[in-house]
Amino acid sequence: KHILSTAHFLNSFSKNFSALKVRLGDWDIYRDVEPRPHVERSVASIVIHPEYSPSNMHNDIAVITLSGAPVLATDHVSPVCLPMRPPPDAVSPRYQWTGCQVSGWGTESFDLPRYPGVLKKVPVPLWDRQRCVESLRTTRLGTAFKLHLGFLCAGGEENEDACKGDGGSPLVCEHDSISYLIGLVSWGIGCGTPSIPGVYIDVSNYITWIEKQL
Repeated sequence: KHILSTAHFLNSFSKNFSALKVRLGDWDIYRDVEPRPHVERSVASIVIHPEYSPSNMHNDIAVITLSGAPVLATDHVSPVCLPMRPPPDAVSPRYQWTGCQVSGWGTESFDLPRYPGVLKKVPVPLWDRQRCVESLRTTRLGTAFKLHLGFLCAGGEENEDACKGDGGSPLVCEHDSISYLIGLVSWGIGCGTPSIPGVYIDVSNYITWIEKQL
């Protein structure tokens, strides 16, 4: 019934989404007929986070509500769990996430904007916050760069990253064999650059706001 994505991806549609369609379970975006049929729905509403800032991508999150009854789960269309809210004190550990991967239809290279057409996925390691900040400060962002609390970092492996066209795509990790949506592709400095992670919306930071939209 509800889909999470990024505000930068949906902002232009938020006031006029009558022609917008959502496909669930799609694999090849250039084919209408596939071995496993997709589900197509109209959009009932799009809610952009009220504090979204296009200039720095802070609070880059949005909720899509689909028209009609909730979509029934199948062997290739199913919901993903939301993570818990972050702990109230910095000492409390978060889950030890495993098997993190990002998927999407974005380009395979920053310099060669060729879209693959079929859904791709790639494993990406999570970065701790301080290491991420130190890495991003070596880029054109400069030594004064500060990472907003609504972001997390992942990737930093050569040629294994989200890229152009992947905005809003899911970063999914596992805990106790359950899959959780922990991030949404937001922005990055290039893509697939060694030791420079991609920046994702930290979904756990927005759980209270998300629940109010459901």
